[in-house]
Amino acid sequence: DKSRICQPGSVKVIGRRQIEMYSRLIHTVDHVEGYLRKEFDALDAFLCHTWAVTVTGAPKTWAIQFVEENERSQRCWYGGAVGMVGFDGSMNTGLTLRTVRVKDGAAEVRAGATLLYDSDPPAEEKETELKASALIDAIVRAGPEDTTTSSPAASTQHEKVPVRAGDGKKVVLIDHEDSFVHTLGNYLRQT
Repeated sequence: DKSRICQPGSVKVIGRRQIEMYSRLIHTVDHVEGYLRKEFDALDAFLCHTWAVTVTGAPKTWAIQFVEENERSQRCWYGGAVGMVGFDGSMNTGLTLRTVRVKDGAAEVRAGATLLYDSDPPAEEKETELKASALIDAIVRAGPEDTTTSSPAASTQHEKVPVRAGDGKKVVLIDHEDSFVHTLGNYLRQT
C-alpha cells in the first residue's frame, strides 16, 4: 500500500513481528516506514492504507466484498480509525480495535479473529471472546465508587442514583469510509 505513494526504495519494514503485551493476549505488530513523494501528504498516506489488512484480510478488495456479503451486521466504528490531523499537515491515527463504544448509555464491544483456509471455527470464536473479555470486564466490574463502607442504616437513608455510562463524556469516532473524511481531506489540501 505504501509503495504507491512513497519514494521508490524508501519503504522498509523497521520492526517485524514485534510483540505487544496486553492484559489478556499477545499481539504481533509490524512497523513500516516510507518517505512520501512530494505530491502526497499525510492524508494520502492514511487513505492508501485504509482499510487495514489486519482488519479485512487480503487481497483487500475481495476480502472486503466477502465481509460485506457474509457478516450479519455492519462493522460501523469497529476497524475504522480515530486520530488527529494537525494544521501543519501532520497526522496521528489508530485503529479502533479493542475499543468500547458508548452510545445512549449502552456500551458496545466488538472483536474479530483472522480467518484462514485452515481455521478452526471454535478456536477462532474463543479468540474473539478472549479479545473482548478485558473490555467486557471493565464495563461490568464494580469499581471503588460502587462499594459502600457505610453502615446498612446509612445506605437506606440515601438511595443510590444510577449513573449512565458515558454521561458527561464525548468521543468523536470517524470511520474511514465516511465521506466526511474525504471531504475533510480535500478541504485540508486546499487550505
